Amino acid sequence: MFFGEYLKSLRINKGISFVDFIKELKVSKTYIVDIEKGRIKPPTKKLQLEIVKILALKDEEKDEFYNKAAIDRNELPADIVEFIALDLCNLLLDDILQHSSCNTPLLLI
Repeated sequence: MFFGEYLKSLRINKGISFVDFIKELKVSKTYIVDIEKGRIKPPTKKLQLEIVKILALKDEEKDEFYNKAAIDRNELPADIVEFIALDLCNLLLDDILQHSSCNTPLLLI
């Protein structure tokens, strides 16, 4: 089963209508139809994260969702990219704090 088929089966199994799904995602009908039929690549990582929230996917479903999307997009899975980015930010912040000569705490907004 390719990504589009998997997305459609998840949406149907979660009881979310096509119309409600596209309204909540704020995308066109054609865009989702083309994804579900495999005519175009899966959505961007940002939209994948939004779909996961809307469908309230369980961990196992998320893993399969991200993996299928990554395979069809020829990319790393969105959840892995997010994890790596957060980890890199934490490493950078630790490095800044360790090498800072200032005794005043940093305020990050």
